[in-house]
Amino acid sequence: MGKHRKDRTAEEWTIYGNDLLTMMGKKHKLYKEIDGLLIKLKDHKNSISKPTVLHALNSHKNELKDIWRKWTQKIKQTPKDAERTKFYIKDSTFENILKLIGITPEEKKTKEISDNEVFKILIENINSYGINNTKEMYDLMDELKRYDTATSERYSKDNLTDEKRLSRRNK
Repeated sequence: MGKHRKDRTAEEWTIYGNDLLTMMGKKHKLYKEIDGLLIKLKDHKNSISKPTVLHALNSHKNELKDIWRKWTQKIKQTPKDAERTKFYIKDSTFENILKLIGITPEEKKTKEISDNEVFKILIENINSYGINNTKEMYDLMDELKRYDTATSERYSKDNLTDEKRLSRRNK
């Protein structure tokens, strides 16, 4: 199983070596040794040859077992994650956003409104109320809560003052 583990390059050790140390934890028996070798690898004035240090670092791949595997997966995944620009939400969440801004899914299709435009409209609507962050929104809801007794029963169950929504803030 461990014989297929590939040695890592000096560049990978320099960039991602601290991630391995974090994954190992300071209590791991190899932590101090690998930390010292990483310092030597990164030290440009070091008289010990880089290939020797690199070989010493890579020699621990079989001892580290699952930690090594998870670390190498992270090395491969990090550049992929950096290139990602899309994010995904549930269809029901997106439908709720459309409902909030007053657009039906059919209107979105017929008017060819992009997803980016939908989020732009949502942010503009929120900002139009002077809300720039979530804290301000909850502060506004708390302020409106003071006037609950002055409103009719019909309006007191409005989503803006709904107890379920207010309790989510405290989680």
